[in-house]
Amino acid sequence: TYVSTDKKKAVKEDFLSMILEVSDAKMFRQSDENLDKLKKKFDGMDSSPANTFMQKRIAKEVKRREQQKRKEMLKLSSQYSTIKIAMAM
Repeated sequence: TYVSTDKKKAVKEDFLSMILEVSDAKMFRQSDENLDKLKKKFDGMDSSPANTFMQKRIAKEVKRREQQKRKEMLKLSSQYSTIKIAMAM
């Protein structure tokens, strides 16, 4: 049977995205201290494809956490300003 390359490519991309989600879940469970240690470790290593891939995964997780912290701070500041306005009335 013949399967077109478009279908193969779509299946391959779905499979790879599923693997990345699972591996990103492992990064999600790491503490901030462990991420810092991993970042230092992989920054000191040679630039092989595997090490470069890990550096990108770590950077992606750090960026995601920073964005999450920013959202939480904005949420808290907006709640604080809402309370402050309500108390002024």
